[in-house]
Amino acid sequence: MTIKIIIAILLFLCLADMPYGFYQLVRLLAFVGFAALAFIANKEGRQTEMIVYIVLAVLFQPLLKISLGSKRKCLAKSATNCIAV
Repeated sequence: MTIKIIIAILLFLCLADMPYGFYQLVRLLAFVGFAALAFIANKEGRQTEMIVYIVLAVLFQPLLKISLGSKRKCLAKSATNCIAV
């Protein structure tokens, strides 16, 4: 539960005007956090939750930037914050 709260706080902070490096750090931390949550969900046998966390980890992975466009990006941020909480 702590991982979800930390990710949610970081993603809400992204709504503020922050330097670009902060967003890069959030992408890395969100990737690690969602990957850890996927591992935990798999260990506990929650397959649907694991798949959702894997998709979120891929979306936030720091190696290749995935551009969604402004409308989709806003939707994705809102959905991610809801899932994280």
